[in-house]
Amino acid sequence: MILISGFISHNLINEDANINKRFDTMITICLRNQQEKLKSKFRKIIAISLGSLMLIGGHQVQAGVSSQLGQGFIVSPEQLMRPTDDSATLRISSNVPGSKVFINGHFRGETPSSSRETFDVKIAEGTYHIQLVKPIDEYHEYRGERKNFTVVDFTSPALRINLTINLTPLGIIARQEAEQNARIAREKAEAEEKARRERIDRPYIERYVVNSNGTVYDKLNDVTWMRCSLGQDWTGSSCMGRANRYRFSQAEDAAKQAHFANKTDWRLPTMDELQTLVYCSSGQQRESKLDENGQIAKQGRKQLDGGCEGSYQQPTIFSSVFPNTAVSWYWSASPALGYGDQVWAVYFHNGADSYAHRKHSIPINVRLVRTGNLQ
Repeated sequence: MILISGFISHNLINEDANINKRFDTMITICLRNQQEKLKSKFRKIIAISLGSLMLIGGHQVQAGVSSQLGQGFIVSPEQLMRPTDDSATLRISSNVPGSKVFINGHFRGETPSSSRETFDVKIAEGTYHIQLVKPIDEYHEYRGERKNFTVVDFTSPALRINLTINLTPLGIIARQEAEQNARIAREKAEAEEKARRERIDRPYIERYVVNSNGTVYDKLNDVTWMRCSLGQDWTGSSCMGRANRYRFSQAEDAAKQAHFANKTDWRLPTMDELQTLVYCSSGQQRESKLDENGQIAKQGRKQLDGGCEGSYQQPTIFSSVFPNTAVSWYWSASPALGYGDQVWAVYFHNGADSYAHRKHSIPINVRLVRTGNLQ
């Protein structure tokens, strides 16, 4: 019995030792696993922290590169996802070789020197803002972009970006300055033109007294004109209708029969009176002069016929006073001495004077005048 009890006791002691040993082993394994987990978490924390610092620093550096290489670029505020082994390979091509490639504002390289080749870059799954730029000079650059371009893992998407010439910020400033200078020059020119027109128009404005009954009094020459050509109707503000055309004898008869503004003493104007109506908006008018034979004098090859020169408005009459005037010939009452049966007329296409046969010429227009004021 004693031997049996000793044997059992010895076995129990050995079993306890084995149990303790196994227990210690289990504790050791658990502690080691826990340490590995802690180490793994710690490593992830360190990796994330370092990655964030790299991204922040890289974003600042590449934004600086972007501002130098592509002055007109809009740098995306999005961070660039770090690619992994299973990331996609993005293949970028463009029409301008050697362009700088920016992905979410980060410089990633240059497109190949041949437009037929592609720029390949590993990129993580996500949505990106991809920009290409190539400087030309300080005022211009090639630029192109694609916003919201989605990339999926395990793919090889191809992206074609065509670049166009754009202004850099310095170019925009230069254009704005040029536009401002052009506007200032235009405003100056307009002001000078306005002053010039006022200078030319002032004698006519001061000379005429416009009446409400369709007549105008010329203070300088003491005559009153019909504002409309014969055949037109005065509307209270303008002349309506088409002017009639007359042969000279018909014009004389029409003048004798005229009754307008309660007056019946209307007549055809003399040549001198008719010439006073010529208005050259250019401010340039040839002299009206006859030679010793009563013909239109010449100065070199130029006829001194009182016509307008330079750039002028047509008809060559002060239209605010004589509205809707025909751009045509108008009869005077003055015979052209030395020209047989000819009568002087004025061509309000260019303000020049000439003559027409009183019987055989084509019919032309008429504007009547009377001596003195209506009052």
